[in-house]
Amino acid sequence: MVLILLAAAASDARAADYARYPAAIVRHLRPVSPPLTDARLRENRTALRAAARQRPDFAGHWVLATIGCGASCIQPAALDRLTGRVVWFPATLCCWPLTVSEPLSYRINSRLLVVEGDLNEQEPSRIRRYVFDGRRFAPLPD
Repeated sequence: MVLILLAAAASDARAADYARYPAAIVRHLRPVSPPLTDARLRENRTALRAAARQRPDFAGHWVLATIGCGASCIQPAALDRLTGRVVWFPATLCCWPLTVSEPLSYRINSRLLVVEGDLNEQEPSRIRRYVFDGRRFAPLPD
């Protein structure tokens, strides 16, 4: 019983964090093509085009794509379903704990992104929080 209450309290705290960074949800978007204006975008065009066909799932009208960059390594990127613009997360993410099934946690109605794992295969694995402003992912203090 105590474990259930603790899990519910942790879930409520996470929900409150997401609510502190609201995003207006935009519905009924037409598919867009990401502009392939540089080598990085062209190199990842298949994953980005697939993301452009998805429904928004992050920060109102964005799709959070996870592009593989090796074994247990991802490079997150946000794709704007209104314009096709891509904003890259500032690091790769890898080596999340085996108890973690999803190293990224986010919601369509929030600009908060929670990540768990090593950044750039160097910084030790821990939970980090970022706020997305449409141009960059800004880290929040612990």
